[in-house]
Amino acid sequence: MPLQKPVVEAYAAHMAAALDSDESIHLHIWKRDGGTHNPDLTVDKIKWLDDIHDVAPERRGDFFRGNVPYFNIEPPSTMSHNAWHNILSSIRTGIGLLVTPDEYATRDNIQNTLREEIRALHEECGSKLAKVKALCGEIVVLEETIADRERKLGIVSSVTAPIRRLPLELLTRIFRFTLPSGSIKPTIYKSPLALCGVSKLWWDTVVNDPQMWSQIWCHFPTCESAPSEEYDKILQRLECFSRRSGTTPLTIDIFENSSITSEN
Repeated sequence: MPLQKPVVEAYAAHMAAALDSDESIHLHIWKRDGGTHNPDLTVDKIKWLDDIHDVAPERRGDFFRGNVPYFNIEPPSTMSHNAWHNILSSIRTGIGLLVTPDEYATRDNIQNTLREEIRALHEECGSKLAKVKALCGEIVVLEETIADRERKLGIVSSVTAPIRRLPLELLTRIFRFTLPSGSIKPTIYKSPLALCGVSKLWWDTVVNDPQMWSQIWCHFPTCESAPSEEYDKILQRLECFSRRSGTTPLTIDIFENSSITSEN
């Protein structure tokens, strides 16, 4: 014990100093090999125990390059490794550096409780997310149903519209006033094509009135290399108006650049 006391006191002093400092220290615990007594601390010795106390991890140095101060402590040559380790452990426990079994048990209990709470919270989140997804699907179905009902409401409302009560002869005369003049290019946004897209009633009224199709406007490209699709569209338009105009005289307005010619 007299031989152990200086070593233990030195160890305790170094560890206590580390607690009062903001630096890191490294304690090298050595034992002699073969009983020689060379004054060099590293000759004929083997490293018995490394005890690292790092209280400043944000400023941690390299223990292997000597950036952190270290101290060599040599235990008595007659002391076993386990006995020496137990002495050091008791000192560390006494100065608060070694975690006790009770502290480990308390930590484990808290960790297990928190893990269980986290697992339960994850399950609750998953359950609520599943409900949210189900509600989103129901909302989509409801929105589609609302759109369908609004469409049907519009159809029902149009059935009793005043314009539907007009005689077809009067409706036809009104439609004829919508025809563009000969100098205006007819498009799908103008009569008669625009009227055909309103309703089945209007479609039938316009298509069955040859006078609505008695005038057609054609714009021929001046470029000789114009794509054939342009000429195909003109031909289709001519055939459509010619067929629907019946025996009514057909007026064709041909536009080329700024010149305008008419053929009856």
